[in-house]
Amino acid sequence: MRERRTSTRAGRTLVAAAALTLTATACAGGHSGEQTIMPLARGGHVTTPATVAPTTTRPHDTGQPDSAQSATAPPAKAQPGSAPVSGPITTAGGRPARPEERREVDALLTDYDRALTALSAEPAAAGAVDNPLTEAWRTVVVPGSRLDMELRTRIATDMALNGRRYVPDSTGFSYRNRALGITVVDDGTVRWENCGYSPGVGVSLADGTVVDDARASTRGTARAHRGPDGRLVVDELVDEQKELLAEGVADPCEALAAAAGR
Repeated sequence: MRERRTSTRAGRTLVAAAALTLTATACAGGHSGEQTIMPLARGGHVTTPATVAPTTTRPHDTGQPDSAQSATAPPAKAQPGSAPVSGPITTAGGRPARPEERREVDALLTDYDRALTALSAEPAAAGAVDNPLTEAWRTVVVPGSRLDMELRTRIATDMALNGRRYVPDSTGFSYRNRALGITVVDDGTVRWENCGYSPGVGVSLADGTVVDDARASTRGTARAHRGPDGRLVVDELVDEQKELLAEGVADPCEALAAAAGR
């Protein structure tokens, strides 16, 4: 997750967010660890946490739960200007995706990013399953899954505790995820190596001032399967490596996708 940053004469100061934690089992690999969880309710109400523990992390990055980070010791945080994340992240088994399957995954991720961007810009919607923005989000993920609940919880928690929301950059997105390598398993499950980029800007709900303009890139793995209607829906998307990007650095995932022929 990206750190919230505020400008001072001395430079950037990292400001801690707050999160309610409880032990949960990770979707990927069945690991257990400390997770950010806050109950959601109909009508957009967010329940008050019984215990709040300070962290130095932002409530969300490129739209993935931090299952890998929570369950195991994370890699050292990259600093602005450091070398890009590298190293192959493999997907298990299966066959290479056909061109039409790759296009389907690309379209799914665009819809995923658009829905997550909309929720992040209107965080009150994240706490209500009957809100149109949440309903749109739940058409691209498995409703009620950990991915669904954790990301909506983080958005609602950030609004309640930090009074901020995230607005898209000039591309119209706050989050962009791209599939760099896609495999299809015999049961129809689709897995891919995921590259994420978060260009959205955090602004105060009170007065609209910028409170977080940091950008990050992530690498990880993702999974989707077909719902009852035959459409692909995302059921797992996990960050495994993160890099805080220096100012002026372009979306690294765009270049990686182009190099991979995506």
